[in-house]
Amino acid sequence: MKVVGVNNMSEYKRIHFHLFDPSTRSIFGNNKNDKAEIQVIRCNNSENCDLFKRGQCSMRSSFGSSRCSYGKYSREVGFTKRARKFYDWINKKKEEYAGIPDLNNHSEKIAFVGDFVFLPYAHMTMCKNAPFQAKANLGSNGIAFIPKEDFTIETIMTLIDARPQAFFGGEIWDYQKEVVPKFVWHLKEVVPEMFEELKELSEKVRDIEARHTSVGREAMLRSVVPNVGLFTDIHGGDWVWDGEWLTGTNSHASFMLVSKFSEIKVKPIGDHKVKITDNDQVDENTVLLD
Repeated sequence: MKVVGVNNMSEYKRIHFHLFDPSTRSIFGNNKNDKAEIQVIRCNNSENCDLFKRGQCSMRSSFGSSRCSYGKYSREVGFTKRARKFYDWINKKKEEYAGIPDLNNHSEKIAFVGDFVFLPYAHMTMCKNAPFQAKANLGSNGIAFIPKEDFTIETIMTLIDARPQAFFGGEIWDYQKEVVPKFVWHLKEVVPEMFEELKELSEKVRDIEARHTSVGREAMLRSVVPNVGLFTDIHGGDWVWDGEWLTGTNSHASFMLVSKFSEIKVKPIGDHKVKITDNDQVDENTVLLD
């Protein structure tokens, strides 16, 4: 058994725990030689992190561009399921880290993280004149954090107007076509005062706002405007959200006492994601995830 990447973390608190158990079934299949392992993230600034408030962490990503100045990642490898200590090790780790959440990977959305701004947008760290902690190059994705004091109108305009070039030549067309509009929409949601200033300066920003739609984006169900439009489940069934209950009339449900029904109501517990189907489902209180 070995521990990888563990440093002195006395001032850090545990914010993420993930257990890989090779004895459980996987759609990808497990090899008999696979070992159990845990992945732990510790942080010394989670109370000042937008990502943590969303149930996310930049360090859940396998890409170096998401490396955070406040986090420490460690991985501990256990035993194969053929070993006698296999289940004892797993149970011990579950007990040791009981109550520590299994955070999600970060979404592609701006976040304020301590004294930095996290900009996890595709190709953005390739923008030459932007003050990222590290720029992307042929062997690295860069680091997608910039200091807060450098997150100015001038910097934002640089990112909006940039035309990053592929390492082997040619412009990356998706950046202006897809990344910039998403970035501009997020600026309106996260830093509305700066967005208003940007509108005064940039016709491009005004055009993007005019074409903006939230349809198709993921949001937290609890935060969407009640009694507007329908939400669709994986069976194609439609549901109405009244702020407390979901009501459906044409969906499917398994393991119920009755096999047929004209209406079904469920009261969600905890946080749940939905896809926006109507722009009026979104207001200033809606938590959009992408």
